[in-house]
Amino acid sequence: MTAGAGANLNQQFGMPIWVGVFLCIALTIFVSLLDFKKIIGVIGVFTPLILIIIAMIFVTNVSGA
Repeated sequence: MTAGAGANLNQQFGMPIWVGVFLCIALTIFVSLLDFKKIIGVIGVFTPLILIIIAMIFVTNVSGA
């Protein structure tokens, strides 16, 4: 997963691979240090955000824009 994060940021934004790897590891460590209720809160924030972004991409592709 960390290698994929590094490769993705490199491909999309031209960042060095190690930057994406470091960010993924740092976020993983940060979230793993939270208690269970806070982890559920993080998931609760990002899941609707991901769904909204997917819906926007879908609408853009269907409309041909």
